[in-house]
Amino acid sequence: MYKFDIDSFRRDFLTQHDQPDLPFGQERPPVFTSAAAAQDKVNASRIWRRWGDTFIAWQYGEWVDEASAVHRTAFLGDWSAISKVIVRGKDATRFLMHIGVADLTRFPVGRLRHFVMTDANGKVATEGVLGRIAEDEYYYTAGGGEWIVYQATQGDWDVSAQLVTPDWFIYELQGPGSLDILERAMGTRLRELEFNHWCAGRIAGADVRILRTGISGELGYEIHGSTLNGADVWETILEAGLPAGMEPLGMRCQVLSHIEAGIATAGFDYMPASIGGPGGSNISVSGGGQRILGTYRFNGVEDLFRSPFELNWCSPKVVARCDFIGAEALRAELDAGGPARRLVGLVWDTRDVMDVYASLFEDGEIAPQMDMPRRYAAEYLAVHADGALAGCATSRVYSPKLRRMISLAAIDREVAAPGADVEVLWGTSPENQRIVRASIIDLPFKPDNRRTDVKAL
Repeated sequence: MYKFDIDSFRRDFLTQHDQPDLPFGQERPPVFTSAAAAQDKVNASRIWRRWGDTFIAWQYGEWVDEASAVHRTAFLGDWSAISKVIVRGKDATRFLMHIGVADLTRFPVGRLRHFVMTDANGKVATEGVLGRIAEDEYYYTAGGGEWIVYQATQGDWDVSAQLVTPDWFIYELQGPGSLDILERAMGTRLRELEFNHWCAGRIAGADVRILRTGISGELGYEIHGSTLNGADVWETILEAGLPAGMEPLGMRCQVLSHIEAGIATAGFDYMPASIGGPGGSNISVSGGGQRILGTYRFNGVEDLFRSPFELNWCSPKVVARCDFIGAEALRAELDAGGPARRLVGLVWDTRDVMDVYASLFEDGEIAPQMDMPRRYAAEYLAVHADGALAGCATSRVYSPKLRRMISLAAIDREVAAPGADVEVLWGTSPENQRIVRASIIDLPFKPDNRRTDVKAL
């Protein structure tokens, strides 16, 4: 059993979180995930990278193997850096329906759902996974938990919203073999747990919460528990999965399956509208937090805000019948004919992509290179259709499953038809850019297997 000083971890984490401008490594200590001791045993790269307030492994072995495992067997990844909030109180349901684009009147204990919150202009302030623990208690996990905490102070609510990020770990076990691996780690069957439900369980002698989710578009689960037990739980799942071909997943390939599943990510595919304000996201548009690269020219960060309709996250029926922050703006968007842009997929022309790499071995100027499988920074790339600016491409990534370079893109609805050809302007400086042809497809890039009937497995 691993020893873990949870009080020191919480102290260092809160210093990192509350005072991010302190000198790094001196007054602001590096904070490693609670499973770092167990992960270090299998981290062949010896590289750790910061995600939010926490450092996790960059790469464990061969990145192609890590990127492919979600389709072959499963990956085990550490998502502990994302924020976690407990919402309690008599007004918990009413409060959450006020800040979220959701009808929770028929949302029973044991259920999960994607929970999107908008600002007064109808732009996504933050979004994540909401679960109901008890009649008057919920938990929320994802980026931007501070938005919920702030909103709980606005108005006369009988509710408390507590940020508990350093107290919980979150591990993602995703892929067709995830259920068998999880059952071996727990020593019990989980065939009755349906998609978007959670249940209590035990791993390595520790209490955990098992969520059936689908951030990869495949059969998958999240494991939540006390950071006190993070290393022991990680190692137990790893030992159960390695014989089956499971791969531990580092940050290098972390969001690859997210893109294949057609899911937008805050900070990469759009900027949260809460940025810079009270309760705002700690994502920044420059410096160490997040530097935006690419050829798409925007006047201000507001140009990168998106409505939930644009990101395929919103039901017109819910908007019509529920009152929440931003509801009027979203109704006006519907009355105007719907969102001005659509989130679509782009499949990049292989010949044009190969020419970028070929420039490394040819005479002449070397083209700006495409990091493999992706550049871990926000890239907003100009997309043209028939010579006119039509939108921007984001999250360019190489998919070993598809054997293609792909990306998401926010495209003007008039030209966002599947099969349409567009041109992506690749590069950084105007003096050294390349045009890469691409074709529009509807998302996702691959079949959606999240709702696999596990009873039949």
